[in-house]
Amino acid sequence: MENWLKALIATACGVVIVGGGYFVYSEYREDQVAKAAAEERAVRNSCRSAIGKPLPALKEFCVEEGYLTYEEAQR
Repeated sequence: MENWLKALIATACGVVIVGGGYFVYSEYREDQVAKAAAEERAVRNSCRSAIGKPLPALKEFCVEEGYLTYEEAQR
């Protein structure tokens, strides 16, 4: 085989490998962002449901993390 053809095949293989790696990484990153958003919503919902209930440890956590204001935690 001629050298230029070998180089062309090697370049094509490299492009496929890099493209596949980029695709897999972007899918992985998207999944991680979605999981983090779901966890954030779950914590926020737990904090909102603590309003009006005697849950001092949860309310303290929620106020420290900024999910509830101090006034909301006092209710």
